Amino acid sequence: MKSVAIIWIFIVFFLSGVSWGKEQVKTGPVDIILEPILSSEWACYIQDGDLYIRSIDNILKIRSSKEAAATIFSPDLKVIGNFIFITWIEKGQGGNKVLFTASHDNGKTTKRAIELSANTTVMQVRLYGESRRRLYIIEALSGKEIEVYVNLSIDGGETFKRIPLSIDGLEFLYNPKPVIVDDTLYMFFSGVVDGKKHVGVKSFEAPSMKPKEYNILEETAEVSFMETLYVRVNPAAIYKTTREDKFVLEGVVKGDEGWEAFSIKGAEGLDVARMDYYAWEDGRVLIVFSGEERGKFKQRIYAAISEDDGKNWDVRRIDKKEFDNTRSWLPRLSVDGDRVAVVWEDSRDIRSGIRMKLSTDRGKTWMERDVPVSSGKHYALRPMVSFSRGALYVAYHQFRDDEKKVADLFMEKLRWDDAIKMASKKERGISLKKKEALLRERVNAYWKGMINKDLKTTYGIHDPFYRARIPFNYYSSHRGPMVYHSFSIEDVKIEGNVAIVKLKVKYEVSKLTILGKETSIPPKEIVAEDTYLFIDDTWYRKFVDVMSGGSAIDY
Repeated sequence: MKSVAIIWIFIVFFLSGVSWGKEQVKTGPVDIILEPILSSEWACYIQDGDLYIRSIDNILKIRSSKEAAATIFSPDLKVIGNFIFITWIEKGQGGNKVLFTASHDNGKTTKRAIELSANTTVMQVRLYGESRRRLYIIEALSGKEIEVYVNLSIDGGETFKRIPLSIDGLEFLYNPKPVIVDDTLYMFFSGVVDGKKHVGVKSFEAPSMKPKEYNILEETAEVSFMETLYVRVNPAAIYKTTREDKFVLEGVVKGDEGWEAFSIKGAEGLDVARMDYYAWEDGRVLIVFSGEERGKFKQRIYAAISEDDGKNWDVRRIDKKEFDNTRSWLPRLSVDGDRVAVVWEDSRDIRSGIRMKLSTDRGKTWMERDVPVSSGKHYALRPMVSFSRGALYVAYHQFRDDEKKVADLFMEKLRWDDAIKMASKKERGISLKKKEALLRERVNAYWKGMINKDLKTTYGIHDPFYRARIPFNYYSSHRGPMVYHSFSIEDVKIEGNVAIVKLKVKYEVSKLTILGKETSIPPKEIVAEDTYLFIDDTWYRKFVDVMSGGSAIDY
């Protein structure tokens, strides 16, 4: 097995005169298909096929794929105090198995794994529980072949009972998502009944799992995703669908007189990629999501608050509008009392990084600045955040280089007060005038290199993501037959860290063979348009494939 790369760093950042202390560890390479799983101060991940959990201070191998003679996938993690609970699926010759293990001493030791089911076809398991005594592990298979089981433990994971949950009358089942309120499990879902798509819910009495109510709640179009929560003591679900060819976020909540539907008006028309949520005991609900309006702007970060069980929502942007031409998306949030931390994947610097926004008053107001969490020198993605014992923990994947093939898991422990201090300071930047001067200098260098056939210079000015995949020898041996004579910069437009440069270029092709016949193109002048990206304080020409229009970077 490859060695586990682990580093311990205490980093002090000096930015605008503020020191920011954080503890950071990394381990890898990890399976980037699986997003980081973070609960409290522990993360769960797969490395070299094996299942691990780790904290800042400790690392444990939970299961070896070699010893299990199986492929490990779909793990989940739940931490309650000093109790750590882990579940996962193993795919071997005998079909899929669902397994479980636990640590009762904050990761010092783990108990022997328990097999919850064998020869199952389910492809996903999720672990739920607000108390360390009662745990619910949900197995689900969506589609036409409907299978939903709950593995219920009432003794802290010592023993489990596997109970099938019957959801009658459905032709297809999608997005099964539970929420547990007191002694009732509510299983929300989207499904097809009599050829029509609906959102529904079926409730079960715990711990017997005896069916209670079954409600088809709303007729909908396709439901892209669904999240479940409880508001005060009332079960609720929020989901993405379409109405009159517009994307919408809608929901249902159980009230005193039955189920009530609502819509988040400020999200109409937004193509939402992900949503996260938190509900306080007094009924205040905060959701964060990323959404885009196609043709106008890319994915941006929004927060929405409701004080009246979802009837009304205050929706606002919480990221920077000056970077609307780049993507900010996939937010996650964590709450500790009145403190709120939201993290997301942010491409304002072209090379994606992790940013964090803070609120000290439950999302009523937000700090002006969003704080960079990852270093910016490597492509970081898929962040998760949690509070534990008064500290902030952030987990994310980070590629080792711009080829973006091998990634490590990073975990960081941040002091809240330090994060607030940093968010209170203005972020240093470079003036637009200086940016434009650097851009013109870089464009001139590139086209002079093209005229002089200085391929090392032109190759070095192409974006680092292209150069990470294409070596210089390949680049230099695949240059076209065009001979460049002159160029002039006609216009530049800079938005954030992306620039569009319009040029006039004079070129000719002295000899060209087409279908076995030699021809040529006499000197001619064309108008060209190039995209330049400001990365690591330097402008790079974005390489775009002439045939496909594709490039090595998406921002």
